[in-house]
Amino acid sequence: MAAKRILLIANPASGQHRGERRLAQASERLASLGHAVTAALTESAGHATRLAKSNAPDFEIIAALGGDGTVNEVA
Repeated sequence: MAAKRILLIANPASGQHRGERRLAQASERLASLGHAVTAALTESAGHATRLAKSNAPDFEIIAALGGDGTVNEVA
């Protein structure tokens, strides 16, 4: 599989406040597979949307880690 530029956007409060740890785990795993990973934590409502839109030209994949709210904002 060819290496991809991936942006992971996570809500630190998701998963009983384990979002930051899970973001680190996902980033490490994807990087170990050769991907260029950038990780971002959301700071407020609507932040995931702004991160996804402003960074879309720079990444081949943008993925959300969190609950329904985070996924809906990134979509």
